[in-house]
Amino acid sequence: MFGTGLLAPWLKRAREFRQQHRRIAYLTTEIETLRKDIDQLSRLVNFDRRIDLVLFGGMPVFMYQGDLAYRQAPRAPKMTDDVFDTTSFLDRIAVPEKSVHEGSAVGMCVDHLLQHFDDIAVLDVGCSYGAFALHLAYLLQRRGRHEPVYAFDAGTAGNLVALTIEANRAMGQVQFFPYAVGDRCGMTLFFSDTGNSENDRLGNCVAETTRSRPVPMTTVDQFMREHGGMRPAFIKIDTQGFDPEVIDGASETLAQPVIAMVEFTPDAIQRRRSPAAFIRTLVERCIVLDMMHPGRGPIAVEEAEAFAEAVDKTDMHWTDIICISRSVPDQDRLLEQLKSRPASIVA
Repeated sequence: MFGTGLLAPWLKRAREFRQQHRRIAYLTTEIETLRKDIDQLSRLVNFDRRIDLVLFGGMPVFMYQGDLAYRQAPRAPKMTDDVFDTTSFLDRIAVPEKSVHEGSAVGMCVDHLLQHFDDIAVLDVGCSYGAFALHLAYLLQRRGRHEPVYAFDAGTAGNLVALTIEANRAMGQVQFFPYAVGDRCGMTLFFSDTGNSENDRLGNCVAETTRSRPVPMTTVDQFMREHGGMRPAFIKIDTQGFDPEVIDGASETLAQPVIAMVEFTPDAIQRRRSPAAFIRTLVERCIVLDMMHPGRGPIAVEEAEAFAEAVDKTDMHWTDIICISRSVPDQDRLLEQLKSRPASIVA
């Protein structure tokens, strides 16, 4: 009894200390949650208002300042930088010396089609801010061709694509369509994450910051029927895991001599179908190369599951693959060119 009485005040203080510690921990958690909410609200309020003009190799591109793509180009000259005034910045704008695709895997594929066909279709499905499509147009122009590049993006970055195209008319013809592209035509719901337009997509609504809006959707086949009919084509597909749906809607087009560059992200695909099954579908229709390891391949049907697992285990969890339909002429020569180039996942 005597010992307990002496310890009672200390035990009481210990209980009070534990209670205070729990309250502090609770308040810390609440403050962190509130900070995140304020940050998300700030991005929602300011995102559409803050637009910058960014120079990529002399090509002006309009971008949202709060976007990941903008943050990943810290060294690119920007009009809002304090080190430039408007006049000196605009004086830097000029047509690039060459397309960034020249000598790349993309350039090799497009050049191969141009050498064999008098009329090809060039599609950029998921064009983001439009720089990739504009450099495709510039490649065509430098080859003396007049086919337009058809660019599609229903996401946030797509709001600025038409402006960037207008600012770069000298680089060639790009026709922009604010559509989603999938396996059917009509209206659909499109999701986007504020500040991460590279993650705009047709589904996988999992992020707390996700916004959604209705957009028109078409298929590659329907678009081709409405714009010159089925013909040889180069198609770049980057739709945040919804590439299988784009392929499903392009069965007639893929029966033509077609080369596609497809972003393969197993984690984003597996919520709807097996990534290995998707690769098997491509391998059955096309010759498939991994752009990360151009010297390896083509991928065989029996390697599909192992390939999908290997890509998912990489640090980036995705890669770009090149799919060459079996009706493309002179395939062996193109394969040798692609397999002999330096290893890279950059187009």
